[in-house]
Amino acid sequence: MTLKTIALLFSCALLLTGCASMGPKSDISDPNGGSFDQHVNVTPVNLPAFPEGLPIGTAGFCKSPYAPTAGLVDVRGYTTGEKVVDPYTNKIFTVPDFTAKDQ
Repeated sequence: MTLKTIALLFSCALLLTGCASMGPKSDISDPNGGSFDQHVNVTPVNLPAFPEGLPIGTAGFCKSPYAPTAGLVDVRGYTTGEKVVDPYTNKIFTVPDFTAKDQ
């Protein structure tokens, strides 16, 4: 008997014994006498913003926002806003915009 067959038989046994529900939702009894919906509305969580690399005036190279004195980071081949790993701290930062006028 294959593992797939065993899993199918187990699922059928759960359904037959009432231990599982095939419906998209089911009402669960509240110990206080009420009932509530098992589904929960989830609010999307904003991912943490990563700091931007520090441009040095030469396209393709920047300084790490975590270790600005450690050395230059080669980001050639990456586009503005892409996430890269700082080779000095192993933390993530985004590639700066090398076309910005305020450098």
